[in-house]
Amino acid sequence: MTRDVVIRQAGSDDYAIYASLFPELGTGDPVPSREWWLLEFAARTLVAERDGVAVAFLRWQLLNGVGYVRQVVTAAAARRQGIGRALMNATAALFRAQGIGSWCLNVNPRNIPALGLYTSRGLAFAYEAVSVRFPWAQVGTFPRVDVQVREIEPADDGFLEATFDLVPGQLQDGRDNGRVLRCAHRPEDSAAGVAIFNTGFPGAYPFKVSEPGVVRPLLEALQPAADPSYDYMQLVIEDDTATAEMLLGIGALERLRFHHLRGPVPAAE
Repeated sequence: MTRDVVIRQAGSDDYAIYASLFPELGTGDPVPSREWWLLEFAARTLVAERDGVAVAFLRWQLLNGVGYVRQVVTAAAARRQGIGRALMNATAALFRAQGIGSWCLNVNPRNIPALGLYTSRGLAFAYEAVSVRFPWAQVGTFPRVDVQVREIEPADDGFLEATFDLVPGQLQDGRDNGRVLRCAHRPEDSAAGVAIFNTGFPGAYPFKVSEPGVVRPLLEALQPAADPSYDYMQLVIEDDTATAEMLLGIGALERLRFHHLRGPVPAAE
């Protein structure tokens, strides 16, 4: 039932549909402001219309050779009618036109219809991740190890992305969007952690460490850049059971668990 569905680029008037559907993501996060959406999201968002009414959106990100599907949401009354598939197919076409050969996304594993859609488009499980939140005041109680923290320079990107299995181009994208980038390293200069901090969210993603004790010094280096109107911090811990269990064990709030899927961009159906 997709013949009456039109997929188009989002425009400035589409913030209302984005804001109304955003809570359906189930993250519990506040709806981004219209200003933030226009600045960072609108140009990388596709909207699905059925009979002239916007009923779904997909937000994407283009990195170095990888397309990242960031958010896909369909209005409840329009689900299971092929609209999500139409959006994914349009996004795959967009990526192919840019010469992109692989794509990835995050999905709630309990969303069985979404999992079925994504695996049908060639995406497969890579790892589990968990989003956690805690007060900034709690950071001083975390265990710590001896590392040094510094700003990430562009020359560091390739090494850090390979070391911590980041999507290529993720660090530069964060830099381009005004994020705070920090890396931790040991006295012998081996890499121990990496973080991209969105001060306006507030949260760090990705946030990867070689061991749980690196979390505290990395956070202490990020905190001076934090917006003082927020008394909490949120992290996405990917493929790292030890760090997730450490944070949850000392009282961090689990916000969401999800699966990261990766695969080749499929050919046109």
